[in-house]
Amino acid sequence: MFDGGPYPSSVIAVEESHLLMLPTSDVRRFCLAHPEVALAALEVLSYRLRKATGMVEDFALKDVGQRLAEYLLEEAGEDSDSVKTPLLLRHTNQEIADLIGTVREVVSRAFTKLQKQGWIDKAGRRVRINDPEALGDYLEGGF
Repeated sequence: MFDGGPYPSSVIAVEESHLLMLPTSDVRRFCLAHPEVALAALEVLSYRLRKATGMVEDFALKDVGQRLAEYLLEEAGEDSDSVKTPLLLRHTNQEIADLIGTVREVVSRAFTKLQKQGWIDKAGRRVRINDPEALGDYLEGGF
């Protein structure tokens, strides 16, 4: 919209959705009339660029197991006691694969690897993080 080029990706809705399409000319005119909207758009674009840059770095420097460990720790959150209370994963293995840049089969193998290490227990979509510190160490340095 802002650079005149095509959008660099596509999406697939995972649930029923209603979409709204706005002509580029209307959005540009609105941004010129309301600079605070243009600044908010810049903020969103900057956040997305920073996130995309981080993802490229993750894909280049972390293996799938490390990216899965990061996903699990983020899902658990800092305040969560996932050792006592298992996580109920919000995403399927396919969705996790999409989020961490791999395929479902590799996510399944990475879950198995983390279980064999004793760092997690998994039953269906319930995951108990047995050793968050070891999982964090693995995320940072791998094994």
